[in-house]
This record gives sequence, C-alpha cells and structure tokens, in this order.
Amino acid sequence: MRLDEACVRWMTYPLHEFARGRQTLRELQILRGLARQSAEDVARDANRRLTHLLRFAAERLPFYAARFTQAGVRVDATNPIVELL
Repeated sequence: MRLDEACVRWMTYPLHEFARGRQTLRELQILRGLARQSAEDVARDANRRLTHLLRFAAERLPFYAARFTQAGVRVDATNPIVELL
C-alpha cells in the first residue's frame, strides 16, 4: 500500500466520517462480525436492528408514523418482518 493510500484509509477517511457524524467504521466492524456468526444470530440481529429503525421512524417521523398506522404495522412486534409483509 502506498503512503497516500494509507493516509486516506487510516487518517483522512475516518476523520471525514467522524466530522460528518457518521458511524461508518463502527457499522463496518459490526458487519464483519456478522460474517462469522450463525444464520440464527444474523437473523436475530437483523430483527433487532429493524425493530430499532421502525421505532425511530414511528417516534420521530410523522410521515412514517401515519403510514404505519394506516397499514396496521405494530412497531413493537417481536418479528418486524412479518409485520411489514
């Protein structure tokens, strides 16, 4: 790896993402960890993350809160994928 590539990869990009308020590198670590887990663990983690995302949308975004109500989606469901289908 050339010096300029190393600077971008290990210094510039992480600082840029931090300044933008993004957690890209943290998410990348999570995804790499999921690659070593069983299918059941991956499905459980996907359900947990989707539930968190649905709750966030229902609590803070009136557009999606109204859509969820119209569609009868329960954001507290134990299996959010079934609720969305």
